[in-house]
Amino acid sequence: MKILVCTDGSDHSQRAVKGAAKIAASLKHVEIHIINVCETVGISVFDYDKTLMRAEEVKIAERVKTIMNEAVKVFEEKNLKPTIILKRGNPGSEIIKEASEGNFDLLILGTRKTGGFKKLFLGSVCNAVVQKVSTNVMIVTH
Repeated sequence: MKILVCTDGSDHSQRAVKGAAKIAASLKHVEIHIINVCETVGISVFDYDKTLMRAEEVKIAERVKTIMNEAVKVFEEKNLKPTIILKRGNPGSEIIKEASEGNFDLLILGTRKTGGFKKLFLGSVCNAVVQKVSTNVMIVTH
């Protein structure tokens, strides 16, 4: 099984990472990919020259690196070695593109539970992805 897990470092995406690790650990043949999409920084966060970047970009790159390292650690604790995917652009669009082009069996995202008025206007990455992706999707909430 080939699984794509989305993370942005938020509490709900961290729950998705933990849920994905639990599922993946129960499978015999599994390939895990963790994706992070940054709207503002177009650099590789694992190989960058701080002297060529603005201070704000350095902070964002370091934050993304921390997020991804933390996600990888969750999988490594279960003896799994995930592949890291870093993209720049609109998170919803990039996740949809990666899920489609990567031939994933399952896409795992986290989302906040929303109720009442907020449900009408989700506008979230999760909502955008669920509307357009053809891959099986698992949404992790609280």
